[in-house]
Amino acid sequence: MLRPSKSSWQRLRQRLSIYLYRPILGGHHAPEYTARGAAFGLLIAFSPTIGAQIPLLGLLWMLLHRVAPRYEFNLVAASAWTLTTNFFTAPPLFYLFVVTGRFILGRWDAIRGYDLFSQRYAASQDSIDQIWVLLQHDPLSVLEKFGVPLMIGWIPWGILAAWLGYLFTLKTVRLRRARKQARTTLQTPSGR
Repeated sequence: MLRPSKSSWQRLRQRLSIYLYRPILGGHHAPEYTARGAAFGLLIAFSPTIGAQIPLLGLLWMLLHRVAPRYEFNLVAASAWTLTTNFFTAPPLFYLFVVTGRFILGRWDAIRGYDLFSQRYAASQDSIDQIWVLLQHDPLSVLEKFGVPLMIGWIPWGILAAWLGYLFTLKTVRLRRARKQARTTLQTPSGR
């Protein structure tokens, strides 16, 4: 008798379980190891390094592995958390970072609406050559206009996301392991 084939969604869920959920939630390391992975992953995710996040995460993992092994983290969990930001979420996040950076720098008068920012961001993505020309001729004005506020503005959001991700993951892993332990205890015959 032939078994019915699994749907695409069932196969995807099975693969996610095998390659993502189990390594993140079920590993043999302490829950803090996985929680640190979430924290570092979110810190990198909320940095303005979209497109280079996974390589940066790998470099950070290797550096910590060699220099400070007690701060090592779950690289799979960290990589998964970097997926919270991407090219589609970049414009609103970068706007938030620029506004936050300008607020921190005390430049309230330079804060513009999101529509203007998204138009400029889209234009900059459409004409990379123009950005390079502008950077070659007047790099300080570009850095002053977007770079400094952007580089300052992501820091509080990155730290907040990392902290919340650490707490959430730590609680989730501990809860999952406690439930697994309770199930194992219930299934073990008494008297042994």
